[in-house]
Amino acid sequence: MQPLPLTEAAGALLRKIGAGRRRQHNASTYVLAYQHAGGAGLILHTHIAGAPVRLWLEAMQWCRWLEPMLVVPAWSAVPADLRDALAAWTCASTDPGCADNDWLVGSTIETGYVEPAQDWCLHLEQAERQLTLRVLDAPLAWLDTLADQFEPILAPELNPPAPRVPVPLVAGWSTLDAQALKQINVGDAILLQHAYRLAEGELCLFMNRPLAVLTHDATGNYTIGNIMDHSNDWLDITPTTTSENGSNLMVRVVAEAASLQAPLAALAHLSVGDVLDGPAHSDGLVTLTVNGRPVARGLLLDINGHLAVRIEHLA
Repeated sequence: MQPLPLTEAAGALLRKIGAGRRRQHNASTYVLAYQHAGGAGLILHTHIAGAPVRLWLEAMQWCRWLEPMLVVPAWSAVPADLRDALAAWTCASTDPGCADNDWLVGSTIETGYVEPAQDWCLHLEQAERQLTLRVLDAPLAWLDTLADQFEPILAPELNPPAPRVPVPLVAGWSTLDAQALKQINVGDAILLQHAYRLAEGELCLFMNRPLAVLTHDATGNYTIGNIMDHSNDWLDITPTTTSENGSNLMVRVVAEAASLQAPLAALAHLSVGDVLDGPAHSDGLVTLTVNGRPVARGLLLDINGHLAVRIEHLA
């Protein structure tokens, strides 16, 4: 474990924020904190007083935040010609109304992956909607001034809910020659050698390896049907065929269909029949990963009963 590198100024801001700082404005609650966030999501490009500011946010949260302006089921359904306008509206709708502090002006929004880490985050709650903005790049002085406009949260007052972590739900995986994987292009399809029964609501809970088979029901919950203490299919990386131009270095490509916000305590003690109440998020595309890193995104296809992923974007 490596210590988090902080400048003296960042350390002073961290002490000021402490357990978090809160502000109420126009029936909205704002919490400024130093917390864990990141992964596959969206990057919101903004600026403040001429200085660029980049923010990370979760795609499905953002889609729900848009509902007063536009109802969309997923990022892929957002019209491309509206994204800049929606970026500007997002910033305007998140203004905490601090009289002595400038606020962000949005310019554009796009998909992007950010390594999950501790960082400055602004969490907003408004009616039934919530949005967490992770600050990737911003003037530290602006964050410091913003913190001055918020009230300190006392630690006993926090009483946070049970911590949850994002866990991939996978449709299956394949073992491929590393050289062949480097040659894939948009339009190619990868057949999943090990696939779950998605038509029956089946997916696999996955953290570095398969953990459990889950079944999705009509209420949106996931029930654990089988614990996978080990999996011969997962452990066996012997190539089924030998490619003439292959490297004979085999890698496992995992097809992540969704992400489940699972309680940390439940993950530590998985049992058959337990229910994980989500929420699960998906934007309609499958993310192909190798050792946890995305390499491509694509559409999940059922070809005569066999699952495959057609490449739409390369990472």
